[in-house]
Amino acid sequence: MKINKEDNYDYSGDEFEVSLKKKYRGLIIAKDANNNLNYYYNENNDYYKIKIDSAKNIKYYKNNKLHNDFGPAVIRGDNTEYYYEGKLHNTNGPAIDLTNGTKEFYLFGINYNKYTFYKKLKYVQVKN
Repeated sequence: MKINKEDNYDYSGDEFEVSLKKKYRGLIIAKDANNNLNYYYNENNDYYKIKIDSAKNIKYYKNNKLHNDFGPAVIRGDNTEYYYEGKLHNTNGPAIDLTNGTKEFYLFGINYNKYTFYKKLKYVQVKN
């Protein structure tokens, strides 16, 4: 399930939990020692977790690594970070996009300046 920063969910309320349960069969909801909500589910033998802390920051994990195939793996307010298998990675633009204007470009955990990123991305896409 893709949870966007624009979604107006009360992350601790029934509406959010019901929507997750509809998407994921066998969803388990648990609170950790810090009273943060954690949502767990299995899909095709992959272990997924969605963690939401008291400040409504959202983190997506796959097999215990930050990962989200459908959007940012970390959402802190309007700040986003994209991860692939635990490494900063985004082929659609900056992997780190902060409200203060900071934009950082990564492919498979390697940081590039904007120019080199797009040059490298073009090479990667042509080569595939």
